[in-house]
Amino acid sequence: NSAPYSGFDDNVWVEVDHAAYPDENPGMWLVYSKGSGVWFNIGKSKIFGTHEEGYQYFGVDSHFPVYGPRIVKDNKALAEKAASQGFQSIQFVKREDGTNYPCAEKAGVPWMNIEIVAVHDIGEYPCGSLNGTSQSFRTGWQGSKACICDTSKKTLNCALTPRHGV
Repeated sequence: NSAPYSGFDDNVWVEVDHAAYPDENPGMWLVYSKGSGVWFNIGKSKIFGTHEEGYQYFGVDSHFPVYGPRIVKDNKALAEKAASQGFQSIQFVKREDGTNYPCAEKAGVPWMNIEIVAVHDIGEYPCGSLNGTSQSFRTGWQGSKACICDTSKKTLNCALTPRHGV
């Protein structure tokens, strides 16, 4: 995929990556990561260019672009409202974040990769769930096998995917 991205259709499996982050509850913030070996089914999804567009659509009283505790509250409300309306994910295709994702600038594009929020999962855990692997994730060709995630790692993994041994 090259920027600007169009996002993914509903109910397709895509490879993703995630690092556990303490303020992701509810919601698990993923990035599209072709070749990761960890698959997520997009389910019913809504695609936005920016976070602000998502906040507006779901009626979240956003404090954007202020960061810190208020933005965490906004992200939580975003995941909760999307889940309550029957969505499994939200996609952002024009996400600018030069601090956390400096590669976009180096590549000469204004946007980072496609950002995907798994609204029913909990991103403060590497595997999306307090008790191990969320059922949202699979491994194998096109997600054909169960994912057994090692919760001692900092990143989403399916035990046998070597690049996720961090």
